[in-house]
Amino acid sequence: MIDNQLVDDNQTGSLTLYQNQSLSWKGNKIFIAILAAYTTFFCIGWYQIGAWLVLPFAGAEGLLVWVLIYTFKLHQRYREQLIFTKDQFIIKSGHKQCDHEKVYPRHAVRFKVFEPKTWHPKRLYIQYLDQQFEIAQYLSDEDKDDLIDLLEKLLI
Repeated sequence: MIDNQLVDDNQTGSLTLYQNQSLSWKGNKIFIAILAAYTTFFCIGWYQIGAWLVLPFAGAEGLLVWVLIYTFKLHQRYREQLIFTKDQFIIKSGHKQCDHEKVYPRHAVRFKVFEPKTWHPKRLYIQYLDQQFEIAQYLSDEDKDDLIDLLEKLLI
């Protein structure tokens, strides 16, 4: 998703890029609770017929699902912020706060779009002199098209 915070002249401001989050953390907790209730219901049945050895595995299954969802949500917090000033182009990226920051002169920065001929998604690259790096790896194709339109207006 793209959070567009450009100023009226569309030459300064920032674009914040982040993944589409289909379910919030609260929604994930509800999903885990439903899964735990479902597993508990069947564990009670297994316990009543004497198969109590199933119980630890059911708990381990719930713990594994929780850890995987939590890890995935932490990974989804990754953000990229593209900041446009009159003279500079700044890229900040990180999970919880800015872990990396790159500053380039705005007049020398270009972007390239690599469109593979197969089913692979488009790839966007920022190019400065002989340096090239990919941005917006996690955006959907529709969001990448919107970003391409914005970058064409800002970097040309």
